Amino acid sequence: LLMRCERLDALKLAGCAALTEATLDALPQLCPQLRELSASGCDKFAGNALRYNHRLEKLSLRGCGGITLSAVQSTMIHCPRLRVVFLPQHIPRSALPVGMYMDDIYVVGM
Repeated sequence: LLMRCERLDALKLAGCAALTEATLDALPQLCPQLRELSASGCDKFAGNALRYNHRLEKLSLRGCGGITLSAVQSTMIHCPRLRVVFLPQHIPRSALPVGMYMDDIYVVGM
């Protein structure tokens, strides 16, 4: 992932133990067209850098034990194109403020 992938629009990093905040931070520059990201099962990052991926439309965080509620909230605020979010088990949908998920965003979680 160290090379620029300008046309890449979907990336599955499910189960990638090496996924870090630094990798997530670099994604907008390396993959400027990225619309779908699956980081399911990657539990070594908090998710703070996800908010910089402004083109994201679909995000899967299932099984991401290190993701924080504030990271999910920040991502939903800063990614206006986001329409589908799969939450990790430890962050129930009810933990998000009512205004956090609008009718046009499909949030999947407990």
